[in-house]
Amino acid sequence: MDAATKKNVLLRQKLEDEMLALQKKLTPLLNKRDAINRSYSMLDKPTEESIVFGEYISLISRTPQAYGFKNAEEVIAKLMDL
Repeated sequence: MDAATKKNVLLRQKLEDEMLALQKKLTPLLNKRDAINRSYSMLDKPTEESIVFGEYISLISRTPQAYGFKNAEEVIAKLMDL
């Protein structure tokens, strides 16, 4: 092997070692970022409880007298007090 080839091989090995070291540092950060992004996307999705609550409020608002309210405005006012 001539000197230039040997130098290139050593340089390549050094660069690969540096890349592996950077990758070891970067991977946990990227995993943490991905976990945060998944958490944010979960916040945008309605939960089962919020869906049921929304349907319940919708039902009360359509027929407030059946649930002891005078009108839909009273239902909204009670919800605002929660």
